[in-house]
Amino acid sequence: MHAVMRVRDFLITEQPSKPFPPIDADASIEEALAKMRDEGVARLRVMDNGTCLGITHRIDLAVHVAVHRERERLEAAQKKIDEDLRKLGAIAERDDMHKRSDDAEIQRQNDISYHRIGLRAIDHIKAAMRAVGKTELQRILDLPCGHGRVLRYLKAAFPDAHLTACDIDRGGVDFCASEFGATPVYSAEDPDQIEIEGEFDLIYSGSLLTHLDREQWTGFLDLFERLLAPEGILIFTTEASFHASRDKTEPPNDLEDRETRVKEFQETGFAYRNYLGHEDYGRTLSSPAWVCSFLERWPALELVSLQVKGLHQDVYTCVKRST
Repeated sequence: MHAVMRVRDFLITEQPSKPFPPIDADASIEEALAKMRDEGVARLRVMDNGTCLGITHRIDLAVHVAVHRERERLEAAQKKIDEDLRKLGAIAERDDMHKRSDDAEIQRQNDISYHRIGLRAIDHIKAAMRAVGKTELQRILDLPCGHGRVLRYLKAAFPDAHLTACDIDRGGVDFCASEFGATPVYSAEDPDQIEIEGEFDLIYSGSLLTHLDREQWTGFLDLFERLLAPEGILIFTTEASFHASRDKTEPPNDLEDRETRVKEFQETGFAYRNYLGHEDYGRTLSSPAWVCSFLERWPALELVSLQVKGLHQDVYTCVKRST
């Protein structure tokens, strides 16, 4: 224990009705508990220069010791967690995925939510590796990388892999290059203009197609297929029924023509709307049935698994097969 807990801090200020054994008020709780055991009593008189200040009870002391030890255990565990998180690299001030609050408890929950995405992404990746019989990853592309919410976990999980960070946010790419040692590649709205070299054993694409219309889906899936090595894994995420249900009750106010978005999705399985003031960038709803049908255009990309709401979004895993 870091601080000595004194008996005087845990006494009942009443005069004892029986001649309980005395204990000095400045004695430690451990000393008081030991004396109770030796004397076979549950109470002690708390003395200060010959004056009885009151009594102390074994249950009160034991409970406080237990609580204090549990608090120290949790503090040590949290310290270990904080140290482990620091090893994953700094979180950029401009990282929009990391919410910030002046309230310490709210911030703690924000930190947990931020890191949970990276942890769950690694779970999906390792499950995909088991499904296709892959034991190692040598080249990994994270597109879009943002400021490294997932990339930091890719670096920790696959320390020997060569990482490539690609995003239209150049500040995010630069941060990933300096913080995680990734090869930086600046993305573009037109995937044909992205200057990137393959082949990759894994392409991780979280929350990209969720912001693009059909034409850009085609362009990026063409790019992914081209960049994947044989037996390479592609993991991407989409938004579907869960988000459509939420939009019906709380329609987003930052999208063009948002009133018809859910209706179109329900009728066709796909709906896209631009953000207000943007072109070719918005929010997409796509059902699993629609996505699976759309993937048939790339026969080399074999769908291995689909987990609905796997990362608050639907998670698709494909492997590149020979055709």
